[in-house]
Amino acid sequence: MLSHDDDCEDKLNTLKALGVTFSEFPLSIEVAKKAKSMGICTGMGAPNVVRGGSQSGNIAAKELIKEQVCDYLCSDYHPASLLMSPYRLKEDVNLPLEKGFAMISSTPAKLANLKDRGEIKEGKLADIVVIDESHFPKVVLTFKDGEVVYNGIRGFKI
Repeated sequence: MLSHDDDCEDKLNTLKALGVTFSEFPLSIEVAKKAKSMGICTGMGAPNVVRGGSQSGNIAAKELIKEQVCDYLCSDYHPASLLMSPYRLKEDVNLPLEKGFAMISSTPAKLANLKDRGEIKEGKLADIVVIDESHFPKVVLTFKDGEVVYNGIRGFKI
């Protein structure tokens, strides 16, 4: 179960007693730290990362990421922001790209106990997105279940 917009320790205590294991969008570093100390995973929205802050005036995701109290990123209201968020985290908080990409792929799969996905490995579900980073991160090729479902590379054939 997930909670949303957690704002205080009392709320976290109640939620933990109800079986909540994810705190989505904690509203402060203190609440995120408390959630983590209670064994509750924390996540923020990728649009918050891309915009450089919350659209509703709440804490910026990058602040929680800098403090290492944000485990994963979700698409929230703008799925396309997942592509750009690892690059913004690299630029804004010096997070290595592989850690940024883990926050949108392998980490959420692991935290949600989805053992059949989250990594490229034989026997696992793995959609693969090929990104051209030469001018702006742009998806140029996508595989789903081993088949090309999007090909933006002129003349490319498998």
